[in-house]
Amino acid sequence: MNKNKDNTMPNASDAILNLNKDNLTDLSKLENENISALKEDLNIENENNIQLDNNEKTMDIAEEDTISNLIKENDEIEFKKYLKNNGHWQAQYEAVVGLAHRKMTPPFPCQDFAFSTIKPRPIIILADGAGSSATSDIGSQFVTLGVARLLNTLEKRLIDILDKETIKEDVFHEFSLLIVKHARGILEDLSQQHRRPLKDFRCTLLVVIVGKLNSLWLKVGDGALVYEKLIKENESFISELRTLGQVGKGEFANLTTFIDENIQPDDVQSGGLPSENICAFFAMSDGAADRFVSNDGTQVATRLSEWSALLRENKLSRQIITKAFYSDDFCRKHNGDDCSLALVSSNFI
Repeated sequence: MNKNKDNTMPNASDAILNLNKDNLTDLSKLENENISALKEDLNIENENNIQLDNNEKTMDIAEEDTISNLIKENDEIEFKKYLKNNGHWQAQYEAVVGLAHRKMTPPFPCQDFAFSTIKPRPIIILADGAGSSATSDIGSQFVTLGVARLLNTLEKRLIDILDKETIKEDVFHEFSLLIVKHARGILEDLSQQHRRPLKDFRCTLLVVIVGKLNSLWLKVGDGALVYEKLIKENESFISELRTLGQVGKGEFANLTTFIDENIQPDDVQSGGLPSENICAFFAMSDGAADRFVSNDGTQVATRLSEWSALLRENKLSRQIITKAFYSDDFCRKHNGDDCSLALVSSNFI
């Protein structure tokens, strides 16, 4: 990243996505004070409960054993419900130019850029350049590859966040803000290098980072993030596909958030979830999500589970995805936007 920035260029990085130690320390003090107050209340309540009559606070031994057995049985049923991934992942990605872009003179390039890999850990990254920005294809490419390089560099930090049991939920969001801040820095460098406004390079960003225990996801703008769980019933497998975050409605609805000089921490959706029972993750631009995910995010096309199954067998080529994006069924009533998809899929135990 270019350190010699032009003083005339906006530099809102530190002001907007400020992760300095003082702020984190203040938050930590506030959190500790709240926890201490809560503990005091609980101790008072506990002392009052001790005064209860022994007949009111004891439970019949037989009844207690019955309840314990029921809880244990329910836990075992829930534990067996979803199959575990075995940690052996495969990756694939593709991005194709939309048919509407081919009508332009000269034709527009594909403004989506997708990437996935399994080394040093499974990740999927996808950026969708703003259609109204002249060079957003450059922005989406550099952001995607730049974030991939950042994650590779910070692998030791990711081990602490995703591969160990003791982790706080707010760490996921803090790390997500760090990624977005880096992505915006990439666009600031492109703005200076090409002598164009930063808005000419703006793009969305979708990321999933898979760990041994937990997985982190972040979402800026539209598109969709989906994960898959598998259930075995008799000799068949049933796929459950669910979305992560809010599903955006697309740039043409004027509701899309981009990584640019105006982005705020509240614009970054992020979170973490246990990795154990997840067998696939998908990221897709709004052009692909238009056909694969319902507007409210409650329904996901089974085509994704078919592709994850092929990928587990190392049989999902880019040509399969490309042909699907250009098929008559897919293109019927489609808006002609670029389509991109990145996914990782694991075998299961």
